[in-house]
Amino acid sequence: MTKGNSNLLMKAGSKRRRSRAEIVRDKLLNAQREREVQEKLAQFAQMQMEISEYKRLDVNRQILSDSYTYLQKKGLLKQNSQG
Repeated sequence: MTKGNSNLLMKAGSKRRRSRAEIVRDKLLNAQREREVQEKLAQFAQMQMEISEYKRLDVNRQILSDSYTYLQKKGLLKQNSQG
């Protein structure tokens, strides 16, 4: 009889019993994964806020540009020599 074939005696679909060390390792790995997920979610939220701010600034820039062009066309604002 050879040693180490107890997994051959198990029923199909059953799991072998894990050791305490394996359980602790799995819990630590799961906690680490959860921290990484939370960090990535926080980074994603920060990026979304930055994108919203850039869009808001772009709208403001466009409004200012349109206003400046309008005032120039009406002759109320002179274009300076620098640009």
